[in-house]
Amino acid sequence: MKKQSYELNPDDFRRYPVWVSADESEATDELTVHPADEGVNVDVDAQTVIVGADFVDAHGKTYCGYIYWFRPLLVGYLQPVMFVGDDFLNFWNGMAAPSAQYLETIRSLLGPSSFPLRFRSWAVSGLDALEGELAGIYFLDEDSKERVVSIGEK
Repeated sequence: MKKQSYELNPDDFRRYPVWVSADESEATDELTVHPADEGVNVDVDAQTVIVGADFVDAHGKTYCGYIYWFRPLLVGYLQPVMFVGDDFLNFWNGMAAPSAQYLETIRSLLGPSSFPLRFRSWAVSGLDALEGELAGIYFLDEDSKERVVSIGEK
């Protein structure tokens, strides 16, 4: 079973808690992933590893999501994604500040008082649980420094 990483959903992680990058012979592109072999430790140095995670908002509400398992624990490496109903929220925006429209989408789905969010990846396939806190949407500024845009009140 192959998927594009952006097609993953909560059911995929319930069935297969760890997804890894496909090798060149089976990959459509660098976003092609497949479930890790069950019961086998994954090699985080040899492949991209995506692992299920639990997210908890400031009110204690829990959500399913995932992170890219990586150290150091920087949002740009972990690229946390959280599922909210049929939507998914990506807390890493790459090399650009998030748009006002995206920030408004997040505010409408979660509410500004839901932050900070905490996440903890699942300890499976020989992977330790990674934990962190999210204050908003993260990106790299023009000086290649990780920055965050708060989702607080407008």
